[in-house]
Amino acid sequence: MKEIKIYAEEVAAKVKDYLPEGYKNAEVNVIEVRKGRTICNQVSVIRPEEIAGINVTVNEFFPYFSAEEAAGKVAEIIYDHKEQISGLQCLKDNLSNYSFLKSRIYIRLYSSEMNVEYPYKMITDDLAAVCYVELDSYPETEEIMTVNVTHTMLNAWGISFETVLEDARENMEAVYDYRSIEDMMKEIMNNMIAAEMIPEEAAELTLEAGKDSPMSVLTNRGKHFGAGMLAVPEVLKKAFGTTPQLILPSSVHEAITMPYGIFPVEEAKEIVQVVNVEQVAPEDQLSDSVYIYLNGELKKL
Repeated sequence: MKEIKIYAEEVAAKVKDYLPEGYKNAEVNVIEVRKGRTICNQVSVIRPEEIAGINVTVNEFFPYFSAEEAAGKVAEIIYDHKEQISGLQCLKDNLSNYSFLKSRIYIRLYSSEMNVEYPYKMITDDLAAVCYVELDSYPETEEIMTVNVTHTMLNAWGISFETVLEDARENMEAVYDYRSIEDMMKEIMNNMIAAEMIPEEAAELTLEAGKDSPMSVLTNRGKHFGAGMLAVPEVLKKAFGTTPQLILPSSVHEAITMPYGIFPVEEAKEIVQVVNVEQVAPEDQLSDSVYIYLNGELKKL
């Protein structure tokens, strides 16, 4: 959309006005980045002495804030994350060292309804498995810094995407999380109670709604890009056994599953579509489709 691009350029032109003196020589660009099923406009700021910059999506500010106000917000985010960028400097000498990165590689899924610019493998008619490197994590903010594996990286490593994908699958298998929706909700509610975000009585009412539900949640321990578990055959075998499963991709971070045949497929599709529109951020949406796991294979319905 032309308006958001112009807005992003206006924000980029003003952002250094709100940053400290140390950013006066920083390079500022506007880039388009695919997030989930949408294209976002980001302001990228990188200083000459840094190996990576910080990209801030401005779509969420438009049209609620002026370009001037948005520039101030972007600058605040960049400054708050400056320590994370500094922390990446220690990885500079290891980015071309696959032996070092091998244990940090995992899988995320993309919808193929838009062009996927990274090396990938189709796992259904409309889902592509892409590998990424987990660079660092920050428990205090629950943020994880990642970079997708590119063709350039594969050339530097001198290995095929198939090799990287197999290594990623092994890493995924070690961190998969598959639990009933009741147990998953219980963990979330307990964490919210501990953080004094909700009272215990409200949590009990919410948990009652999930009691005896046939649904389960497939994700990873960090609940970050956990829907990528659908690209790991060994995980699906361990989780489902020989029981056919109906799979609803609730976001890029997890999938809801239930034994096939207990819920109408068309209603499941409607639920996924409504949830995507009303509850899931565009960058976290994976697909409006539902899937079946049958005889060791994942297929779109």
